[in-house]
Amino acid sequence: MTAVTRAFGAAILVAIVGSIAGCGPATEPSAAFDNVVLVTIDTLRADHLGAYGYPRPVSPFIDSLAAEGARFERAIASSSHTAPSHTSIFTAQHPARHGVLFNGVRLEPDIPTLASTFRDAGFETAAFVSVRFLRGSARGFDIRNFHSKAGFRPAGRTVDRALEWLGDREGESGFLLWVHFFDVHSSNSKARPPADLLEEMRQDSRQRGEELERLLVNDQGIPTDFLAQEEQRFEGMGNLERFDRYDAQIASVDRELRRLFEGLESSTQDSRTLWVVTADHGEGLGSHRYIGHGRHLYTEQIRVPLIVYSGDGQIEPRTVEQRVQHVDLFPTIAELAGVALGPDGLELEGRSLVPLLDGVASDSAEPAFAQRRPADNLRLRGGWPDELVLVAEAERFKYILHSVGEDELYDLVADPLELDNLIGNGRPEEQQLAEWLARKYQWMVEHPLTGSLDEVQIESEYVEELEALGYLN
Repeated sequence: MTAVTRAFGAAILVAIVGSIAGCGPATEPSAAFDNVVLVTIDTLRADHLGAYGYPRPVSPFIDSLAAEGARFERAIASSSHTAPSHTSIFTAQHPARHGVLFNGVRLEPDIPTLASTFRDAGFETAAFVSVRFLRGSARGFDIRNFHSKAGFRPAGRTVDRALEWLGDREGESGFLLWVHFFDVHSSNSKARPPADLLEEMRQDSRQRGEELERLLVNDQGIPTDFLAQEEQRFEGMGNLERFDRYDAQIASVDRELRRLFEGLESSTQDSRTLWVVTADHGEGLGSHRYIGHGRHLYTEQIRVPLIVYSGDGQIEPRTVEQRVQHVDLFPTIAELAGVALGPDGLELEGRSLVPLLDGVASDSAEPAFAQRRPADNLRLRGGWPDELVLVAEAERFKYILHSVGEDELYDLVADPLELDNLIGNGRPEEQQLAEWLARKYQWMVEHPLTGSLDEVQIESEYVEELEALGYLN
């Protein structure tokens, strides 16, 4: 019997106190910014950006934002799947509460979101999104511009739409703008990156050669034998072709993000704009012998980049080492924009990161929580276990609960690649994290913001698109 099995037998009866769910600010905050731009880059591993130590020239613009703003070293997504993770960003709730467990599911209309809160506070709200199936997560946006066909819209066209909207705006009200890019996700599909960027990455691979291979093996956990098989998988294109395509798509998004930034800055010269750049989740790329995302909750799939920047210097350059979560973004952005969360406090899972942006560390942060999406028939046929998978990640140790099979415990300091499972070794952190996870999940399922999670269904209008993107068969 694992620690978590014992914990579910007893700890779920422990009363849940205030540390389980945070609350928004009780008083109305003062506005530091007039506008907010939230950028989400689908499927972007943090360790493939220069700002996070990657040596390849894939992200010069994002790296510049990180150098001049706040870079969060350990930001954890609520899920390794697109729609659940985005919905957690917008609601400051984890999937077990907001009910969007997989792509194509609609968020219940009465659940407050970042966008609806900003709209009610008098901000214009606009979303320019490269896929259609995220419409169900985009509650509260007045302008909702989504890709209208099966597949995805390339970053350049999404930026075009956003810049057109910015150019047509009238009035002086502030705005909340969400821009979503899907290109990096497409690196495993037939969609090719821009030819010039792909060739640049291939040339870089030829120059770096063994140096890059060592980094992928030693720093990113790509097994040596897995890497050796890549040339065969890509029909003689070389054993780094998968990484060339992935990195070229990152470079493509980086280039388009710079264009968005320059266009917005030129049109809002007298306004104070906050930029928040993150990803919904990471990508396997062969780490833990897995290509893709969604099945696991290892670091390469739930650690995401998080960069907060302002051109006027209000966000001072710093690296934040303390672990944070996607659910923290809603209260953080609201506080910085001077948007009160209402008299009821909007019971949020997240906490404001403004103290961390000011260099004030907190000793009271609870573990990060993450939840795997359920396995559908397509994934069951692909070998996924039909199980509940949850994560509790503290400062040093990470516990992964499996309702089927053995749980996992990792020492992230001694074993950052999560290769040495310490479960059953008698460490006190095993019992502590297991009990916390049991209480946390029990509280969430007893306090859902939607109906029964067993009744969650994909909206029929998204089926064709999800099939084209490889999510459904």
